[in-house]
This record gives sequence, C-alpha cells and structure tokens, in this order.
Amino acid sequence: MKKYDTEWGELAALAVKKGVNLQKGQVVHIDAPAETVWFVRLLASEAFREGAADVIVHWTDHVIARERYLHAAGDASWVSEGESRERLAYAKAGACFIAVRSPRFGTFDGVENTRAGRIRGIEANAYREVSALRMSAKCTWTVVMLPNEEWANLVYPEAGEEALEKLTEAILTCSRVQKGCTLQNWEEHRVRCEKYADHLTDCNFEYLKYKNKRGTDLKVCLAKGHKWCGGGVYSTKGLPFIPNIPTEEIATVPDWRGTSGVVVSTMPLVYSDGLIEDIRLKFTDGVVTEYSAGKGQELLASLIGTDEGAKRLGEAAIVPVSCPITQCNTLFYNTIFDENASCHLALGNGYSMCLKEGGKATEQILDELGVNHESALHVDFMIGSDDLDITGITYQGKEIPILRGGEWAIEI
Repeated sequence: MKKYDTEWGELAALAVKKGVNLQKGQVVHIDAPAETVWFVRLLASEAFREGAADVIVHWTDHVIARERYLHAAGDASWVSEGESRERLAYAKAGACFIAVRSPRFGTFDGVENTRAGRIRGIEANAYREVSALRMSAKCTWTVVMLPNEEWANLVYPEAGEEALEKLTEAILTCSRVQKGCTLQNWEEHRVRCEKYADHLTDCNFEYLKYKNKRGTDLKVCLAKGHKWCGGGVYSTKGLPFIPNIPTEEIATVPDWRGTSGVVVSTMPLVYSDGLIEDIRLKFTDGVVTEYSAGKGQELLASLIGTDEGAKRLGEAAIVPVSCPITQCNTLFYNTIFDENASCHLALGNGYSMCLKEGGKATEQILDELGVNHESALHVDFMIGSDDLDITGITYQGKEIPILRGGEWAIEI
C-alpha cells in the first residue's frame, strides 16, 4: 500500500474533515477490522490534528467472528451489552462515528444462512438506539472502504497479482481521491448533487412510478414534507457530512404505506456474508406479501423476517447510469459501492433527516407520516438499469419525468 501513501492520507483527511465534519472538542469513535490498523492510525492522527478530544477504537476480527458463528452457544453476537451501552453513551454525548470496512468474503462459509441472518438481526437490535440517533442526523458518521486480497480477487478474478492494485485504484477513484484536490473534488460534487436534490424537493411529489422491462412496475408514495438529499446530508446542527464514501445517490424517505406493485433487483445483494440474487418483491398496502430470489432464498427470508419493519420500504434513491461508479462496469459485491452505481430502494428504517422538519420529528409524527422507524435493519437493494424509467407525480396530478432509460430527464 506504500505506493498510495499520499492517497490514503487524503482519504483519511476526507473522512475526518468532510465525512464526519469533526468539530473541535468532539470524541471520534472508530469501528474497524484489526488488519486496518495502519489506516486507523492515519484517521486518529488526522482527528487529533483537527482538535478531537479523544479517539476511541472498537476492533473486530473476521476470524474470531467466524469461530463465534460456528461454535458459540445459541445465536451469540460479538456485541456485548456493555459495548452497546458505551456506544450509545458516546452518541448521546455528541461523538462522531467512522466505520472502516474491508469485506472478507467466505468468512462465514459453512455457517447456516439463517443463523447468520439471525445474528445480524441481534447485532442490529443492540445498536437500535444508536442507529436512531444517526438516522435522524443527531450525530454525524461516515463509512470508508479499504481493499484486501480476497475482495480484490472476487471483483477482478482474471487480474491475478494485479487484482489488489486494481481494486485499490477503483476505491480511490470512486472516492474522488486525487492528490492535492480531494477536498475540492468533494465540494464540487456536493454542489452538483444538491442542485438535483433541491430541484426534486421543490417538485414536492406525492409518489413515484418505477418501470422497466425486467418486471419492475412499482408505485412508491413519499412522506409529506420529504426532502431529497445528495452529495451528503446535514446534521440537526446544520453541519454537512458524508454518510458513505463514496456517494452518488440522491435519496429521500417514503411513506411506506403507499408502496404497491412489483420490483425486481438488477444486482446481487451481499447480506450477512451471503449472496442474494434476482430478488423479486411484491408489495401490497405497503408490505412485502410475496418474495423470491434466484439465489439465497433462505437468506432473503431471514432478512424479511427480521421484524415487521423489514417488510416495508425506508428509502428511495436515484443514481443515473452516467455516474462514475456505474461507468466502472464493475460488480463490487459490496453495497456501499454497488448502491452508488444503481438506483436502489431499502427495506427497513427510513431516514428522518430526509424530512424538512426531520430534527423535530417525534415517533408519533413519524407514524403519522408513514416513515418506517421501528426496524432493526436498513438494507439497500439495487434496481437500476439502462431501461429504468422513474416518473414523479405531484399532488396536482402532474407527471414529471425524472429518469428515462436510466438517465436524468430533468435539466439543472
């Protein structure tokens, strides 16, 4: 990785300065795999230079996780009650959160899919309160992806010894990392995305219609008072931050009760280290009433069976086929990248920060608006294609083309 020392340093600076938008005196909580210690040290150094009060690191290890999933009694999770309480305390005290991810495929080979799914649900439930603070933008967070050989060989199976370097370059390019220009690149990217988001917000759609030749024919109602977010979002204190690095999506929050019709996925979904392909969901009165998968049917059933909220939509996001990650023509087998290469929807909780008055939204208000907020999950699945049409319908019944053939039909 030494060849890219400068770029990794710029990515760390991006995560701290723009990703979580660290403010002087804040605590930074980092969640990271043990093998990424070299990058966590860059993050910590950058954070302290920016005035962090402290940097707290929670380490994970895929080998230990595998042993636990295989042999621990019951559906044991790596999340202890003490760790869960500690993370919640940091969130309530105003800490910001950086998650470093480096997927290890095959870690859970031999583990029953449904068991893995159940444990994932247990872990999600342990962080339910922290997740609520994040999804309401009361604390800032970001996710940063790092390469490893297993992931590289999966993404570029024909590249041999060059696979790791190819994945490294793809991650840096898609994350808009450029020597001396990274922060400026992100400022320009945010401005572009916000122009689309503001335009869509001004349209004030009642619902969206999705259609393509693969079988998607879906109606998605949007929550009253929704807004679209792109290039990052804003905390309840008005601080801009970037939840995912990279990000290309322009997203908003549905009124889950108004979802009806059929949607078909166009890319595989990695969930609990398993692969779910060719997902087909039928919604009736806002709830998944039929579902199937060409591969990973049991895992899909485990996902949808997590709780009642996992049967409802929590996000609708637009990504045009001309975006840089889409143009890579690469399946990354990772949702952070793949969701930013494709229009997508999410099962599970919705982001109240995608409401104009999101910071003031109580649980009662969220219920009245039909914002899904009681699930332990938020799982994106990709539905974008070069023949996808999305049309917005206003409360006055006016139809406005948003995407045609997977590309923007609106001019900014």
